[in-house]
Amino acid sequence: LFVNKLLALRKLKKLHSTYVLSLLDKRDGAGRIHTTYSLHGTTTGRLASKNPNLQNIPRDKTIKTLFGAAPGHLILECDYKSAELRALAMYSQDPFLIRVFCNNFDMHDETAAAMFGKDFTPEQRMQAKMINFGIMYGRGPKTISEACNISVQEAQESINKWLARMPAAAAYLKSRREAIKSGCVLTTPFGRKRRFPYVTSQMLNTYQNEACNFAIQSVASDFTLLTGIRIQPQLKRFGASIVNLVHDSLIVELPKDREIAEHLFKWVPEQMGVTPAQWFDLPFKFVADATIGTHWGRLYGSVAEAFESCR
Repeated sequence: LFVNKLLALRKLKKLHSTYVLSLLDKRDGAGRIHTTYSLHGTTTGRLASKNPNLQNIPRDKTIKTLFGAAPGHLILECDYKSAELRALAMYSQDPFLIRVFCNNFDMHDETAAAMFGKDFTPEQRMQAKMINFGIMYGRGPKTISEACNISVQEAQESINKWLARMPAAAAYLKSRREAIKSGCVLTTPFGRKRRFPYVTSQMLNTYQNEACNFAIQSVASDFTLLTGIRIQPQLKRFGASIVNLVHDSLIVELPKDREIAEHLFKWVPEQMGVTPAQWFDLPFKFVADATIGTHWGRLYGSVAEAFESCR
């Protein structure tokens, strides 16, 4: 990724952080920062990034805006939409999840409507979103109650409604938790294995949570990696290249050419959807969203907006 030195120095006074200076120290002669990826740095198979870690950049847009495209170029970020929930639907074949993704509905809206009725509030939608992801990661009623600012009892009731509405997904997650007790080796469709050889009572719940999201995170990351490998040769023909990969998203640098931008803005997300279909016969699609702009922290939902911002 390219780091704008002048912009970084301007932001430094505002941020009062050594983080920006450490980034500037790592720039090469062309103003770029290079990370080191590891294929086996995580237990789920996600790429790990270090020296510096470019996958855990603070969400603060002030910092993310320091990263961007080289002069005369744009940044295109393509991110799988609800990748982990789609992976859960793939594994569990839950009818509710399949219906949601076959119709390309908003998963959080659908969950909120199923739990609270069609006239759900924004707070109830946020609660549904927390539960959608929380149950996959083993978050209990106490954690969800604190995140949603509701009572533990209300959080438990919401969890119960989720489990009742999606019994096949609930059964799949339960089977993963039970597998830890029997010492089973967990294996993903791509052959990645996860073993839990020494399970103590103190670590049981932690390992059970990891067992639930292991295959889910792993397959979503594999789809992203496989897409990147497959499309890189075609990207080069447009003078574009993948400059970062963050779990379920690809970040591409491309020339600031309107025709190329329009093409890749549509084509890269399409290719991210093609990859899962090449490997599995699914009743629904994995879809990706695209945003584009000159800086990572300031991306737009259309090419037109991106070029308008450059004026």
